[in-house]
Amino acid sequence: GVDRAGSTVLILEALLGVSKSDLVRDYELSAFYHNYKHVNRNIIPGGNVLELIDRLDKYDGDSFAEKTANFLLSIGVTQKEIDTLREIFLQ
Repeated sequence: GVDRAGSTVLILEALLGVSKSDLVRDYELSAFYHNYKHVNRNIIPGGNVLELIDRLDKYDGDSFAEKTANFLLSIGVTQKEIDTLREIFLQ
């Protein structure tokens, strides 16, 4: 996805440790989806995902995953919820 779903997946993948370059590539692949006509055709390579990555990158943390976790904490997601997500997806 390239809109809300894509942003949500990007945040989840970043939390799980996916690299920034892989996040951008994954987002750009959406432009090749066979039913692309329903998607905003004004997507630029990297598009808004680069803005989201830049925003996440401003949070404290030694890694992009930690920065993403700190973003989530700042909007009300609890550490327990973050730990549970990581446990579900990484175990």
